[in-house]
Amino acid sequence: MNGNPFRLGQRPAGFRIFFSDMSVAFCVMVVAWFIWYWAQGDKLYQLLALLPLVILGHFFLFCNVFRISRKLELVWGIVFIIVALAHLDFDRRSPAAWLFWLSMTTIQSPITVAVLIWAIFTEDYHGIGYRLIPWGRKIKSR
Repeated sequence: MNGNPFRLGQRPAGFRIFFSDMSVAFCVMVVAWFIWYWAQGDKLYQLLALLPLVILGHFFLFCNVFRISRKLELVWGIVFIIVALAHLDFDRRSPAAWLFWLSMTTIQSPITVAVLIWAIFTEDYHGIGYRLIPWGRKIKSR
């Protein structure tokens, strides 16, 4: 196959990683570190410094490992934003500010698992392990 496989509608299947993905990951980690350092012990900002890392981890999981559709990514993202905004009303000085992440994880993890299971059971699944499932994308013989 010559040319750009994305233009022809035949995206390569399975796990993938690009230099641009690693560059974005590095930049996000640097930004998160700067926010954490800038927070100087303010629990709200320290918790918010972890948000880019959580989003980066899910980006990697959704786009590079399981390769889910944009629609499912948007569903997850909208739910994540709603849950995060609902949990931002807590006392900054509270020693139990880590409950923010406990509550976020408790709500968001089942949603993440549901999105991944939904993606795996679609007919066009092309993420990691796609050859092991009978309904996964088939490689056409030439």
